[in-house]
Amino acid sequence: MSKKGLKKFLKKNGYYAIPIIITAPNGHMPAGHLFVSVKLNGKKALFMLDTGASVSVLDKSSVKKFKVKTGMEEDTEINALSASGLLNNIDFSTENKLKLGKIKFQNVPLLIMDLSHLANAEELSDLHIDGVLGSDILYRGKAIIDYSRFYLFLKPEK
Repeated sequence: MSKKGLKKFLKKNGYYAIPIIITAPNGHMPAGHLFVSVKLNGKKALFMLDTGASVSVLDKSSVKKFKVKTGMEEDTEINALSASGLLNNIDFSTENKLKLGKIKFQNVPLLIMDLSHLANAEELSDLHIDGVLGSDILYRGKAIIDYSRFYLFLKPEK
């Protein structure tokens, strides 16, 4: 199937194409990171695409900007494990609205944590990364990633 044929085939089957933004020293993979523009609770945001993240994440510095309600009960503790180890000082939010292109997701749960370590990477220092789009949303949208043309294909939830 040709590259254009994939996009046409997926469109016929109810998918929408979301452009992927890449950061790479030479302008193409595999050296770069993948990002998508989203709207979180009605405001524009930049999320890193991370198929290895089991849940989507919002940077704690962006909580007010996106009017995200946080807070857990006093005796609730969340532990998360990242590739670099155990994370603490995390919060949780539910009932968020996320939009990628024409695809809308309701009741999106988000982990709230410090993502400043992402901005410390040299190739990402010029970006303000609001969050991470994880496999929870990719699964809900039956995601297909076209690495050759840099599109994320998602299908609306029924």
